Amino acid sequence: MLKSIAILIEKNPIPLAAKFELSPNLVPVVSARLKIAESSAVAVIVETNEGFYTASKKVIITLGGYEI
Repeated sequence: MLKSIAILIEKNPIPLAAKFELSPNLVPVVSARLKIAESSAVAVIVETNEGFYTASKKVIITLGGYEI
């Protein structure tokens, strides 16, 4: 069961961009729109009953937007 989801952006002044505490009574669906000023690693940390899981991806900011 999911407990929480955190999104971190390495080069942001405050790296914790979003954190969601999830209720066991609801379907675990979240959405976030994040503003990133420069290319940076973006990481997600998920907490479950079994422990923590992480994933990260480098996001490249270009003149017209971003590339993943």
